[in-house]
Amino acid sequence: MKSLLFLIFVLIPVTGLAIEIDQFTLPQKPLVDLGPLLTEKIVFELQKIITDSTVSRTTYLSPDYPAQRLHKAIGIGKPISTIEFWIMRDPVIPKGAKFRVPYGRSVFDGIVLPVPFVLLVEASTLNLFGFQIGSDKIGHIFQEGYEYKQIHKKYLDLKSDTRTAFAKSVEMGVSQEHGIYGTALTGIYSNGDLAANYAGLKFYLNLTEEIQVAGLIIPPILKMDKGLWVFNSNDTSHILVPFFSDHLNEAFNPSRYKFQRSLIRRAVQKRCDQWFKQDPNMTFEGEFRRIEELSTWYGEPYGWSMDFSKMVSVATECFKKK
Repeated sequence: MKSLLFLIFVLIPVTGLAIEIDQFTLPQKPLVDLGPLLTEKIVFELQKIITDSTVSRTTYLSPDYPAQRLHKAIGIGKPISTIEFWIMRDPVIPKGAKFRVPYGRSVFDGIVLPVPFVLLVEASTLNLFGFQIGSDKIGHIFQEGYEYKQIHKKYLDLKSDTRTAFAKSVEMGVSQEHGIYGTALTGIYSNGDLAANYAGLKFYLNLTEEIQVAGLIIPPILKMDKGLWVFNSNDTSHILVPFFSDHLNEAFNPSRYKFQRSLIRRAVQKRCDQWFKQDPNMTFEGEFRRIEELSTWYGEPYGWSMDFSKMVSVATECFKKK
């Protein structure tokens, strides 16, 4: 009992509560695409950064400077980052752009965890560039993605090869997901969170360097021109597009549940009619193929883990009656 009280009253205030999302419950209406608005927000923050005349010249010229400043502007805060608060609270976000399932109507209703009061179903489903993802994944991209970049830079500075630098970044995220960011606190190991972390690493790298996504070469977002950071292209509308995909949707890229899996299974099964109504052509083979494709980030490992015999997904639950 003493150890439980320690976790509740000491550990949780330090680490924050676990902000989860239910993406098995579908929105009743199409969601407004927030992709362009999020892009405008990031471009606005980058513009402020590259025109800041108060920073020292040495710092400004560093290729790490844009990432450091952007993270400070939008990626601070636990358990909810600055950019997530913007999505949740800013009046510029239009009505019909967010869909949140209250805990009592979510697939997590009735779950009793070893550490009580830690599971909050507070994240909303958003439409970003045509993909339905959780608002918590925005935090993972712009917060944990930067932490990944720091690990990546550390190992490159130690003269490690690029593959090792990526692997060590992922290793940190997996450790966090096994720990108080995931399984140790809520029993949920979120492959979607890890995919968002990895996409965030790629985004922060792409601020000042060329990257590859799905076999395509993506030029850097910023470049140095006559001693100043400038946008590499006059068209900035596309800069976030490569980092959003079904990898970030926890219904398509299922999590691993440690506790009361059977309860979640039954809840998902009750929602299958919604899924077949949304996509009458959905098949078991197609959904499992999608899961296999999402198990890497376009061929790059990001920490995906699953015991297929214990999987809870649309594929496993919605075809039992068919």
